[in-house]
Amino acid sequence: MDTLGKKAVAETLKTAPKHLADVLSLRQQLAKSSVKKYTAMQTEVCKDSRARGMFQYYGAN
Repeated sequence: MDTLGKKAVAETLKTAPKHLADVLSLRQQLAKSSVKKYTAMQTEVCKDSRARGMFQYYGAN
């Protein structure tokens, strides 16, 4: 493929073999969300492999 744009992937999915369709489907799912949040999550993990203190509350004014 020359491009992995939204339209090109959708068109290729129509005729792609199963293994390629699986990869392109994953590509579409990942393109829907920002990937910066995953790196931010990794930086917040403590030594015990847990993220702590992540809740924020908004009180009524």
